[in-house]
Amino acid sequence: MNEGTWIKVTVYGTGRIMAVNLRHVVRVSENHYDEVYQGKRSTITFSDGTEMSVYESIDEIGAMIR
Repeated sequence: MNEGTWIKVTVYGTGRIMAVNLRHVVRVSENHYDEVYQGKRSTITFSDGTEMSVYESIDEIGAMIR
């Protein structure tokens, strides 16, 4: 029933895997190439205004959502 409403991402900086509920996601954006080079490939913005940088690319996250 909840399939497709969650994705698993790896948090930049800690390397911990986290499940993210897509109902709270407002935007997923690709980071600037300097940040991508350092491993911070995408940023997830939540409905409360907080953000989380992750190792997954925007294409990888998009594939998880489909």
